[in-house]
Amino acid sequence: MIPLHWPAFVPKSVLHVGRLDPGAKGATHNTMSLEGNGLSVSEVPDAWREIARLGDAPTWLLRPPGSAAQFLAVNALEAAHRDVVTSWAELRGYLCDSRLAAVSWNDADDGARREMTFDLGAEDGLGHSIQDAEAELEEVLDQDGRIELRQGCAATALLNQRIGYKVPPALAFDMALTTFVEDLLFPELGFQGAWWLDALDIPKLSAPRGVLHLSALPFWSREKQEEIKRPRPRR
Repeated sequence: MIPLHWPAFVPKSVLHVGRLDPGAKGATHNTMSLEGNGLSVSEVPDAWREIARLGDAPTWLLRPPGSAAQFLAVNALEAAHRDVVTSWAELRGYLCDSRLAAVSWNDADDGARREMTFDLGAEDGLGHSIQDAEAELEEVLDQDGRIELRQGCAATALLNQRIGYKVPPALAFDMALTTFVEDLLFPELGFQGAWWLDALDIPKLSAPRGVLHLSALPFWSREKQEEIKRPRPRR
C-alpha cells in the first residue's frame, strides 16, 4: 500500500518536440534535462521549442491508452509527500545526506534571490570543493552574494547512472522523484510520469512541462504534426 493521496495532473494528450527518443537528449544545447531520463512533454510546444533551442524539430502528439492520463502534480506536493519520496530514495540508494555549500545572490534583472548549490561530499569523489563555491561567490559579491554551509540531500552515483548525467543538488529531489513515480506510482496507481506546473515565462526559461517515463511510453500512441506556422505562446 502507498500512503497518502497523490495529487494528479490529468491531460487527455501531450506534445513532444524532438526525435521522440529519450536517448537523444542533449543533442541541442544542454545535456542536462530537467525531466530526467524519460520523454520530455508539454502542452506548450512552441514555448519549449524556443526555450530549448529545438529549431525545426518535429512536434508529436501523444495520446494515452485511455481517455486521459495521470501525471504526478509536483507543484502540489506537500511536506509529507516529499518525506515519503526522500525516505524511499535513500533506502534504494538514490539520495544521500551530504555537505553542501549554497551561494545565493540578488538577480540583477528582477531582484529575485537566486541560489547555486555545490556538493562538497559527493560519494564518487567528483564533487566540488569549497574553493569552487568561493569562486562563484566572488562573481556575485556586488549582488549581496552570500555563502551558507548546510547538510542536505544529494544524488548518489546510482541516481546519476539511471538519470544519465551528474545530477546537481538542486535537482536531486526531482530526479529521485521521477524514479519514484516510475517504480512505485506507475505500477500501483497508474501514474504515467510527473508534471511541473511552472509559470509560462519564456524570457526566464520557464514553462509548464512533464516527463513521460520509459515504462509507460510504449503504451502511448504518437502522431507527427503538420509543420505549420504556429502562433507565438502568450507570455
